[in-house]
Amino acid sequence: MDETEVGAYSVFGLTANYQITKNLRVNAGISNLLNKKIYRSNEGASTYNEPGRAYSMGMTASF
Repeated sequence: MDETEVGAYSVFGLTANYQITKNLRVNAGISNLLNKKIYRSNEGASTYNEPGRAYSMGMTASF
């Protein structure tokens, strides 16, 4: 592996959904659960650092 390559790694996430009513569902999630930080040193638009832990929430209503 040369100095511009990043070795293999895993990023874990967790998502939960809950059906409140027949027409309403909520969800929440955490991506990069273990807050793994990977820094890249290559050049170009396709190179980016692992963004760290992120949280999300949502709601779906159907009619």
